[in-house]
Amino acid sequence: MTSPLELAQRLERADIVGAADYAHTLNRLEAGVQAKVLGVGGGTAVLMGPRFPVNRVGNAEFSDLDEYALTKAETACTQMGIAPSITFSPLGREEILRSLAERGYTARRFLNVYVRQVTALEPEIPGGVEVREVESLEEWLRASEATWGFSHPVNGPLLAQVALQRPQARSFIAWADGKPMGVGAVGIREGLAFLNGAATALEYRGRGIQRALLGTRLILAAQAGCDLATVMAAPGSPSARNIERAGFRLAYTRLTLEKPLELC
Repeated sequence: MTSPLELAQRLERADIVGAADYAHTLNRLEAGVQAKVLGVGGGTAVLMGPRFPVNRVGNAEFSDLDEYALTKAETACTQMGIAPSITFSPLGREEILRSLAERGYTARRFLNVYVRQVTALEPEIPGGVEVREVESLEEWLRASEATWGFSHPVNGPLLAQVALQRPQARSFIAWADGKPMGVGAVGIREGLAFLNGAATALEYRGRGIQRALLGTRLILAAQAGCDLATVMAAPGSPSARNIERAGFRLAYTRLTLEKPLELC
């Protein structure tokens, strides 16, 4: 049996490695971006820049981030124009929260972290729907535009390309009548399947598309020899309900704390 702390540390390590994959892939695809992955004490800072969503400091071992480590992380963030953001698990010590509060950090958002044992779960594929792995960047960009939408005409397609071309990542699209209805990805490392990147086009929501994508990715995880799968969702969201129906249980709720740039 794995203790709750050991499980949380494993899940957080996988998430930090996955975030770092985004930064490394962005640097490989886009010259001059200069995304950073920095060791800060016992934690890791992943900084892609203010135009991108992956910017945070994580600490998988839940050890203290001392003054030197926090100052290093905050300096790197401010140099890139990013408000410092730190993720915290309820399994971490409360002293860490108090230390962050004293430095000006406040709660920004909660995110549920789910886990389940991997079995070859048969996906529930709605009639007329086909789920298949991405075959080209062109179809992935088309599906990402249809499901996620691109609020920025340059960064949206670039981030979609980064998501597709990360190491150890596999991406899937749900199709019907030649149109992309939903997308989802999975990263596999050290026996853990990290499910992410799920979205459904607005007009196709409520038709079981995400359940089909969840099941498809769990089958892949079983074939790859994974023992666990993990996925995150906002508490109370439709995604969270789909995840719970697919047999995932809540491991913990992660808190993100942020320090305004003007206080750095």
